[in-house]
Amino acid sequence: MSLMEVIIVRGLARRTARPPSSQRRIWSSFRLKIAAVLDELEKRSTDCCGRLQIGQIAVACALAHWILGFAADDWRAGRARLAAWYGDFAARPSMRATEYVEAY
Repeated sequence: MSLMEVIIVRGLARRTARPPSSQRRIWSSFRLKIAAVLDELEKRSTDCCGRLQIGQIAVACALAHWILGFAADDWRAGRARLAAWYGDFAARPSMRATEYVEAY
């Protein structure tokens, strides 16, 4: 399951009136997977000013969606390079022009 898929599943669990205990179980089942993905992205984070690739866009969009839906979760903690990369990438005109908004 990809980072974006986990974000969607967690968001749907929150929006489908599932009891909080059920939501916690769903989130707990993905917590280690998410941490591993974010840690790997931290290792691979690079300067966003190079040649733009679809993978960079996918990662940036997933992180933007995470921030929109789960702002209280601090994915940046211990991932300074990834956070800096995302900050630079999110400042791109294309990202600013297509920012996520709460539409659910």
